[in-house]
Amino acid sequence: MFINSKLAFSLFFIIIFSGCSIFTSHGRAYNRAEKAEKCGDYNKAVLECVESLKINHDYEKPLLLMDIVFPLAIKYSNQKLDRYLKKGYKNWDMIIKSYQEIIYMIDSVERLNLLRQEIWFNSSDLRDYELELKETKENAALFYYDQAVMLMSLGNQEDYKKSAQAFKKSQTYISDYKDSIELYNFCRQKAIKRIAIMAFENKSGNNEFGAIGEEVSDAIISKMLRDGGLMEYVEIISRDQIDRIINEQKLSQSGIVEYEHTIDLGKILGVQEMITGKVSRIQVSNIDEVTKNESFKKRVTIDYEYYTDDNGKQKKRAIKGDVRAKAKIYKITRTANMSVSATLLDVESAKILYSNSIKEEFKFEYEWATYTGDKRALSYQLKSLIRKEAETAPSKGSMITELSNKISKKLKRELTTKLD
Repeated sequence: MFINSKLAFSLFFIIIFSGCSIFTSHGRAYNRAEKAEKCGDYNKAVLECVESLKINHDYEKPLLLMDIVFPLAIKYSNQKLDRYLKKGYKNWDMIIKSYQEIIYMIDSVERLNLLRQEIWFNSSDLRDYELELKETKENAALFYYDQAVMLMSLGNQEDYKKSAQAFKKSQTYISDYKDSIELYNFCRQKAIKRIAIMAFENKSGNNEFGAIGEEVSDAIISKMLRDGGLMEYVEIISRDQIDRIINEQKLSQSGIVEYEHTIDLGKILGVQEMITGKVSRIQVSNIDEVTKNESFKKRVTIDYEYYTDDNGKQKKRAIKGDVRAKAKIYKITRTANMSVSATLLDVESAKILYSNSIKEEFKFEYEWATYTGDKRALSYQLKSLIRKEAETAPSKGSMITELSNKISKKLKRELTTKLD
């Protein structure tokens, strides 16, 4: 009886609500439009009405709502555009984005191809937004072009860089605008900063890892070369060129990172800034291996038996008993530490522009287990450990390479902020 009543209620619910718009995609889109209208977001309200009408052209509710929200969306979009255009300093990207949004909204309505849309258009203060957008892009391109020309006339390296960036920006509004491409290339060349990155010295007293200093500095160079934004205005002198100059000038590699020698070498190389550094600490611990034996006992169901209760009914009950297991837990750990310092020097002024020391630690820790006996006696933690395979600690070399990569990544990031 209860099942039949429940089924009848379900059928009644489906029949009553199957036609309700809240359960349809066009109905949900209309509900979003209604909420947007109440919040004053008329553009969103229009677009949600469009979504609803794309699914069901004859749905009356969004048609009626469009009579209200479309003229309001146009009105407030016009006001926003006029407000942006009247400002002394114009945010061209924001203005262009606003034009693109209103054009997209109008195009979305037009694609509905409804007779009623003519009423919406005629009741709204529509403008030639495509023409206004074209004029805005021309004005934006001219603004940045004129700014670039002014900066270029100042004739110093930093202003050449700003000029190149402005010429490049003008092209985002109109491609190949005037001679902006040629002038961008000219200014970029004038703005390029030549730098040399010396092989870092290993002052740690640990020679086990070969030319670790060079490994760190080479990693910094590699990361910089992959940074397109940085390399647009930076040129790194090759290590071969540095070595050739050192040999020609008969300079000693061991003393090359001394302050005076570095400045002299920078002048010979014709660079503006130099990066030097040293590895001051390298330490890798021995592998620490610990094993531990543990015994486990747990009371569990080991069998079942059948019996007859006082009412003569046959029933089943569990037979409890103790199970035991022995586990051997293995744990290996190894730690590596590394410290690297770097200095950025201005060759002309001999001024230190940046200096910092980075310390990193790499700690490896791994634990697994084996067992004998009944697995049911093991704790949850031990069951997770026995599922793991035996592992070996990483080699000293791999740990130092990992630390070198981490440190070079940090140094590259910090040096980039100073070079940019």
